Amino acid sequence: RLVPRNEKTAYYAMADCCLVNAVRDGMNLVPYKYIICRQGTPGIDKAMGTSRDSPRTSMLVVSEFIGCSPSLSGAIRVNPWDVDAVAEAVNLALKMSEAEKRLRHEKHYHYVSTHDVGYWAKSFLQDLERASQDHYNKRCWGIGFGLSFRVLSLSPSFRKLSIDHIV
Repeated sequence: RLVPRNEKTAYYAMADCCLVNAVRDGMNLVPYKYIICRQGTPGIDKAMGTSRDSPRTSMLVVSEFIGCSPSLSGAIRVNPWDVDAVAEAVNLALKMSEAEKRLRHEKHYHYVSTHDVGYWAKSFLQDLERASQDHYNKRCWGIGFGLSFRVLSLSPSFRKLSIDHIV
């Protein structure tokens, strides 16, 4: 069933640990949403009966295959195919000291709150400019058919490797 947004927010806010165990994924936003919800808002704090200045914690156990895994350096990474490792990671996350949980949460919250849409857009444009900086000097070839089609871009100084250099 489709879970309403306010219900998901409540689940995230109350969860001591968030497990995102995808085998194949692009950019999964669930860990980011979890971190934001664990940080709280006046409404969430009131509903949960916590004070605004109480320390915040969050624990993430994420698949090493999800797109956001590298950006969450405080998360516990697991191979989702290794069921025992996943169980151990969840156990570790739940039994970790409150101080460590706070430290990891602060690190994640700082990252999520500073890497907003504006940051991502600026970063994307910088990468695009850098990638296309020397565009007109490159030679491009189309290789393959259908879904395996790729564009290969080589600089004019590219030289084919001679068989003499291999042996």
